Amino acid sequence: MPRIGNIFRRNRTTTPSTPASGTTNSTPTNNTTNAPGNATTPAGPNAATNAAIGNVSNVSSTNATPTNTPPSVGMQGNRSIMGTFSSSGAIGHKKDDGSYTRGRIEVNATPTKKGCKVEVFSMHTEKDDSMTYILQARVRDKKEEKVINLKMLLDNEKINPDGFETTKTFNIDYDEINAYLQQFSPGLKLSPGTPLAIQAFWGDGIGFNHQWGGYARDGMFYIPQRKANPLPEVAEINGNKNLGAAEYLPLDIGITFDDTLSTKFKTLAQGGQFTSRMEAEVKAHVDLDKVPEYYEKLAELATNPRLAERVLGPGWNIELKERYFMKDDDGKTLYDDRGLPQIDPMRDRYYDNKDYGMAKEQVALRFREKEGDKVGRVNIKPGPGVMVDDNIARRIEYGLEVVPGTKNNPKDLTNFFNTTEHLNPFRFIQEVVPNSSAWNSVNPMMDIEANRYKIAMEHKNGTKIEISLDDVYCTALDSKGEPAKYDNGKPIVGHFAQLELDLEHLQTKASQTVGNSGNSFAGIGQFTTVDKQEEWLKKVSDKASMSGPPRIHQPEDINNGSLLESDAYKLLEKVAPRLQGYLEPEGLKPATQKYHRAAEVTGRIPMSDEAKNDHENEIRRRQRVDKGLRQDYSASQA
Repeated sequence: MPRIGNIFRRNRTTTPSTPASGTTNSTPTNNTTNAPGNATTPAGPNAATNAAIGNVSNVSSTNATPTNTPPSVGMQGNRSIMGTFSSSGAIGHKKDDGSYTRGRIEVNATPTKKGCKVEVFSMHTEKDDSMTYILQARVRDKKEEKVINLKMLLDNEKINPDGFETTKTFNIDYDEINAYLQQFSPGLKLSPGTPLAIQAFWGDGIGFNHQWGGYARDGMFYIPQRKANPLPEVAEINGNKNLGAAEYLPLDIGITFDDTLSTKFKTLAQGGQFTSRMEAEVKAHVDLDKVPEYYEKLAELATNPRLAERVLGPGWNIELKERYFMKDDDGKTLYDDRGLPQIDPMRDRYYDNKDYGMAKEQVALRFREKEGDKVGRVNIKPGPGVMVDDNIARRIEYGLEVVPGTKNNPKDLTNFFNTTEHLNPFRFIQEVVPNSSAWNSVNPMMDIEANRYKIAMEHKNGTKIEISLDDVYCTALDSKGEPAKYDNGKPIVGHFAQLELDLEHLQTKASQTVGNSGNSFAGIGQFTTVDKQEEWLKKVSDKASMSGPPRIHQPEDINNGSLLESDAYKLLEKVAPRLQGYLEPEGLKPATQKYHRAAEVTGRIPMSDEAKNDHENEIRRRQRVDKGLRQDYSASQA
C-alpha cells in the first residue's frame, strides 16, 4: 500500500501527556519524530472507501521530544493521529512460516472495576513491527454521524520481536472517557453495549504503510458493564435495541435496511431485512437406499401417538407436512416408483470461486428465489460451526433480502460484498476462505434440488423441531450457469441424502427486529485534525448520542448461553439420539453442509478415504435397489 501523504506538524509547545490508564504488556521505546514542517491539504472526510489510507495527521511539537507515552482522553497529548481510513481490502491469512499475508487485529473486551480490559490480538507480515493504536467512538447528532478519536493507546511501539502474533492489553476507564464526552453534550456517555473501536496502524510513527481495525475492519467491540459502580443501562441506542452487552442474545436478529444504505447498494431490497441466526440442528448422513424405509418410519410417528411417545418421550405433537406433495387434477398425492410422495423440490443455486474454496471449507453462499417472490434471499453460512454429540451442529447463518433477479445476476452484489459494511456477511467468508474476494466468489457453481419430506414436531412447552429427510440431486455448473459436462458430453450430476432436525428454522422475517441499519460506513464522516473534531463536538445538540451499528451475531455466538441453556436446545439433545436410534439402531454418521457434500459427490473436491469408501458402497447398493425397482415395475405392467 502507498505511504500516507498529508503528514502534519503544528508549531506549538506541548507538555507530555499522562499515561493511559492501566496499559499493560508493553515495552515503550523513545524515538524522536522528524516530521516535515509544511502541511499539505488533506482529502475530504468522506473518502472512507478508498483502498489506500488517507489523511493521517501527525500533530506534535517542534520543540518537544515525542515519546510513546499515550496522551490523555480527547487526543490532546503530544501526538494525534487523525484522518479518514479505508473500509475495503483483503483479510490477511496465516502462511506456512507463521507470518500473515496482511496485518490485521482482533479485539475482545472483558469487565473490570473501572471499565473494561481490552485485548488486541495482532497478526503481522514481519517481526518487530512498530504499531500505533487509537481508541475510537461514534457520535450521532440527529442524522449526522461521525467517528471521533478518544485516546492513543499505543504510540509507535515495537510489539512482536519474537513472532508474527502478539496480544496487547489496555485498561479502559469509563469515568475518564465520560468526563471528556460530557463537556460537549449530556447524551454523550458510555452505557453497557456502547460500540467502541480500536484503529491500528503499522509504520514508524510518522508514515504508515498499513492500517486495520476501527469501525470499518474488525476493530469494533461492545463495552461490557463494569464490575463496580455500574453504568446506567440504556434500552435503545438511536432507536435500535441495545444488545451489545447482553449476556443472552436473541436466537434470531433482524435489522431493516435504511433507505440510504439500499440506495447506495441497489441490490439490497428497499425496506428489506438483514438477518442473523444462531441455529442448532442435527445433520446426519443417510444412505440413498434407506430413504423409503426412513420415510415410512417417520410417517408412522405422525400417525401412531403411542409409538411417538415411546421413541421421543412424552409431550410431543407430530404432524406429517404435505405442503410440497405433488397432486393430480383430483387433488390426490402422486407417488414415485419407490412408493414415496412426489415432491415439488426446493431449488437453490450456490456460488463460489473457481477452485471451490468455499465448498472445501464448508462455507455456503446460496441464492433462493422463487417465481413471484417480492424479494430474493441470499444466505451465507460462514463455515461448518461446531458439531457435538449425536450429530448436533451449531452455527450462525446470515441472510439478506435482495431485489428480484439477483440470483441470475450475482455480480450485482459485489459492490456491497467488497466493503466491510457492518451488515455485509461476506466479510466472515473472507476470514475462513483464503484469498477470497467479492469479485472471484460469485461464480455459479452448483444447483441443488432437495426433495424434502417434512415432519413437524411441537412440544407442550412450545419447542418446535422440524424433521427433514432430504433426497438431494445436484448439478455442477459451468461459467455461464449451465450444466457442466464430462468429456463424453454427459452432465456432471450427483445424488445423496441426509437427515436434519432443525430447531424452528425461520425462513423469512426475523422475529426479533432490533432496529434500523443506519447509513453506510462510507457515509460517516471523520476528522483530519483534533481542532476540527472538537469544533464539531462543541456544536452538537443535547440530543447527541453514542452511536454505532446494531448488534448482530458473530460466529463465536454459537456458544452463547441463550442457545445452550434454552429448554429447546436441551430437548433437541434428548430427541436427537432417540430419533436416530429409531431410524437406525447402530446410529447415523454425521453429515456435512449440503454444498460441501454436493461438491464431493460430483468430484469437484476430494473426499476423505472413509467418505469415498462409503460413497462407492452406497452407489453399488443403490444400483441394486434401482434394478429391483425396475424389475418390479416391469412385472406390474405385464
